[in-house]
Amino acid sequence: MKRGLSFSPSFVKGFSRIFDLYGVMCPYVPPSSPRKDRDALRSDWQRVGRSIKKAMETYESSRKEAAS
Repeated sequence: MKRGLSFSPSFVKGFSRIFDLYGVMCPYVPPSSPRKDRDALRSDWQRVGRSIKKAMETYESSRKEAAS
């Protein structure tokens, strides 16, 4: 039994976007409210701050271990 080529729907959708020169396939997403934007930015920067703090603590503890 011969089996033909089959493509997943996501592959076909992605491939067709190559030829979507005028953005017809991309639906318009209305901008969110300024409050939602502000809250999202605040949340993102809080995560960045926590990541930096954790990295600094890890670095400091590794320096202390190397010094002793």
